[in-house]
Amino acid sequence: MDKIHDLLQYITIGASLHDEFGNFIYINPVFCKMFNTTNEKVKFHKFNNIIFDINIEDNIIEWININFKKIDNYIIKIRNKNTNNFIKINSITLKNGKEYHILTYENITDTINYSFLYDQIFKNIKTGIIIIDIDNHNNFIVKNVNPYGLNICNFNKTEIINLNINNINFPIINGNKIQHYIKDVYKNEKSIDLKFAKCVSNEQIKWKNIFFHKINSGEIIILYDDVTDIIEYKNK
Repeated sequence: MDKIHDLLQYITIGASLHDEFGNFIYINPVFCKMFNTTNEKVKFHKFNNIIFDINIEDNIIEWININFKKIDNYIIKIRNKNTNNFIKINSITLKNGKEYHILTYENITDTINYSFLYDQIFKNIKTGIIIIDIDNHNNFIVKNVNPYGLNICNFNKTEIINLNINNINFPIINGNKIQHYIKDVYKNEKSIDLKFAKCVSNEQIKWKNIFFHKINSGEIIILYDDVTDIIEYKNK
């Protein structure tokens, strides 16, 4: 048991050790700071018998108390000193004569905030964004399109999400289908930057700046801006 204490004491995420009934045996320093408590306050008690100095909903505490043996990536929100934190909890079972359970607590607030920020940028930026993924059959699929991108291309989101790009009437770009650029970027992993590209759809000509880029996950990101007004102004 001392070895387990030593291990939990130095890991960088919160951790608590419980007996087979869910009673606290030990909590590490990160847990103490995260939940604003001490070993002396929680030892030999269950979750639902502890009064925490931070805000946690009672139903969440009761859920953890009941399910402490089988928690898998369960996310809770706690409030400490007017700050909300999102904590991801997992449980591990140990059997060595007796049954013990370790619960780990990872603060994922920054990840949650980053996801929120990304979502806000994706929705509100005045640049068209298309995200292309590849499925198990090596088909290029439209994974997502932001609202501004839909507006530029006059697409309906429900009409193109999860569709094979071969089945979508994309504009012809500088005389080539969009597949030409997507396949090139995917294969060669070199970005393509097209300035004032001529885009033809239903005999209508638009001019766009288009950027194709492959990210580490393998997805292709397409960024595009309509610059037709600029071309028309120059022509005038």
